[in-house]
Amino acid sequence: MKKAVAIGMSVVMLLGAMAGCSPSGGSSGASEKKTVKLGYVNWSEGIAMTNLAAAVLEDEMGYKVELTMADVAPVFTSVASGNTDAFMDVWLPVTHEDYMKEYGDKLEDLGVSYENALIGLAVPSYVSINSIEELNANKDQFGGEIIGIDSGAGIMKATDKAIADYGLDYKVLPGSGPTMTAALKKAIDA
Repeated sequence: MKKAVAIGMSVVMLLGAMAGCSPSGGSSGASEKKTVKLGYVNWSEGIAMTNLAAAVLEDEMGYKVELTMADVAPVFTSVASGNTDAFMDVWLPVTHEDYMKEYGDKLEDLGVSYENALIGLAVPSYVSINSIEELNANKDQFGGEIIGIDSGAGIMKATDKAIADYGLDYKVLPGSGPTMTAALKKAIDA
């Protein structure tokens, strides 16, 4: 429930920020709809937030919305350059810290949609281990691989750091949210 409220509040904040540009209330008399360009990454929560914002912008505020999916690095670049109006799935302060250091002076933070989100490695509850320290001793159980999401995601950088910090004998395989989920399902089914 907290996530739903937080997502709803973030959409309200985004829409409030864009309300000053409302296409129906301008004095120019133009009947042409203004376009809002939203960038998103193929992550479940980002897809949901972006489509919710798009629906409200189109249905309630009269905008035309263009959605563009890309990896996280090109989305940040596009927002910073002004080619995309908003990206609603920035994970701060750590996960996307590098992007904010690079582009932060060209971006406007519209607020937090969900606080204290965690990232990390996960295994199904039926697996007998529950810590990173146990991974090397169970390497065969996991095929020596950690299946990740897109290579530009902060979680991938954090996973590479964990492999070094814990001396793990694993390969990190980048992919996407759906690829990672499909690999997990396949492993669970097996």
